[in-house]
Amino acid sequence: MNLNHLFLSATSAFSVLALAACQDHRAPDSPAITVQNRSVTPVLAKVLPGAGGRLAADGIKLYSLLSSDDQLEQSPGYVFGGSADGAGIFQNPDKTYTVLVNNEDNFAV
Repeated sequence: MNLNHLFLSATSAFSVLALAACQDHRAPDSPAITVQNRSVTPVLAKVLPGAGGRLAADGIKLYSLLSSDDQLEQSPGYVFGGSADGAGIFQNPDKTYTVLVNNEDNFAV
């Protein structure tokens, strides 16, 4: 068996298992989420079709949630800065959501 073929088979099997393990962890009585831009700064990214044009970009939407220009009501002294290199979201028991972002390099260059 070719090493590339073996790698592709293993990657495919892992992907199928990972997708099968995904679950919707929201509470059944959760209110609908309104997805919208929240930041004063607009989205600065552009969605392009991928895979040589084989993947359509029209179903992908980008939203700006938080930027360094925003002032948080409950933490007015906080500045969102640095390099965001990871994010996650989870539902709280009171049906609200929390977004976690890991920021690195929070210093001036």
